[in-house]
Amino acid sequence: MPRLLIALQRIDYLLVSFGGMVVALVIVQWWRRGRGDPLRGSPIRANRLSLLLVWVCFLVNLLGWTIGAQVAMLAAPAGLGEEALRSWRALLAANLMQVLIVPCCLVVAGWAFRSGWRGFAIGRRAIRSELVCALGGWLAALCLCNLVSLATMSLIRLLRPTFIFPDHTVFKLLNEPSATASMRALAIGGALILAPVGEELFFRGILQTGIKKLVPRRWGSMRHRWIAIASTALLFAFMHTATPHHVAALAAFGVVLGYLYERRGSLAVPILVHMLFNGKSVLWYELQQWHALPMQLTG
Repeated sequence: MPRLLIALQRIDYLLVSFGGMVVALVIVQWWRRGRGDPLRGSPIRANRLSLLLVWVCFLVNLLGWTIGAQVAMLAAPAGLGEEALRSWRALLAANLMQVLIVPCCLVVAGWAFRSGWRGFAIGRRAIRSELVCALGGWLAALCLCNLVSLATMSLIRLLRPTFIFPDHTVFKLLNEPSATASMRALAIGGALILAPVGEELFFRGILQTGIKKLVPRRWGSMRHRWIAIASTALLFAFMHTATPHHVAALAAFGVVLGYLYERRGSLAVPILVHMLFNGKSVLWYELQQWHALPMQLTG
């Protein structure tokens, strides 16, 4: 196996190991503190977010996707293959959806949350503390998602040996020879910036908060928060059914992101974790492609 691929594989193992250590440390601390609900004492984030406002954000999401899909057909460069055209359409639709949902969520949050954007997304933690928490959350997410993904793919291979695992839309487009430089830039920019910001504002900030308000509360119980985290994580995962073998792993990822939002009271940490998660995937792909290029030229 080429040295670069071996190095990337070893770094993967190292990151997953560090993530396992983070998860183990969290469990040990939880055990020592009496095994109480880890969400107890989380920020309240007082708001008047209604089901109607949640639906408005959802409809803006849907509108952005629909408009983006139509614009993609009009703006598609000549010479794109059928597979590339489908990837381009899905990518532009997703990116335009994020562009529209970000201001929509901020407007809704500015009106619905008692302390405005600070109560919705910014929180009151020190920057250093947020960065450390984001790094730990990213490592824990890498560990959990890799383990769940491995188990899911093993089960699929057992049940359907001939199943072909599809690539993510971003990687399909990056791997398409007919894709232009601007299309590649949009794919990478969407994965690194637009998707983490837009999805966290909508799923964790609006949707998770809205579901939490709908769940009946019990005195002293954090059940409504856990139900909101799990429900949002499932919806987040099923929005990515284009890669069915990643749905369970993304549900686990959504639980980590939702827990971080509830625990910290700030969207900065989930957004940073999401950016690091996507950024690592894109970087690994680019490094693998860079290594494969000389082989293609000399083959």
